[in-house]
Amino acid sequence: MAARPLARLRTICLRLPEAEERETWDVPTFRVRGKIFAMAPGEGQELQVWCKAPPGAQQVPGRVCRGLRLVSAGLFRPGGVRGLADATSIGCGRVLARPKNPSPILRRSLCRHALVGADPARFFAPPYLGPKGWIGIRLHPPPDWAEVAALLRRSYGLVAPKRLAAMLA
Repeated sequence: MAARPLARLRTICLRLPEAEERETWDVPTFRVRGKIFAMAPGEGQELQVWCKAPPGAQQVPGRVCRGLRLVSAGLFRPGGVRGLADATSIGCGRVLARPKNPSPILRRSLCRHALVGADPARFFAPPYLGPKGWIGIRLHPPPDWAEVAALLRRSYGLVAPKRLAAMLA
């Protein structure tokens, strides 16, 4: 019989260096040195995990962008955007191109709808934290736990001090 989702989530999170679980707002939160890298709101079939994601993780190339802010970042130019291949139209409400060796500035500037747009039945932008780049993962029906573990490791790496994050590599 498969382990319960919260138990599996705990196992994944607490295997990370110096990770700890603390209940906050009546929700299990997972932290590294006091900084939250994952939360598990809900119970039973409503259980979810929210985790930090890098900018652009919520976005899907080829989908309509609803929050891209490239013009103000100085990244837009006629005929395309630096770092994007074949970008004929990009920006809020326009079709996104697939990045080809995007610059670090572009990676930080992309909107946050990749996972949400790719599989909205599984991924979502959580309330309050979604605008800050967090993603939510529904744990029912049972997810691909290897994928969940990879997303949690990435979240941990974004929050943990560099020395601890380097231990994951």
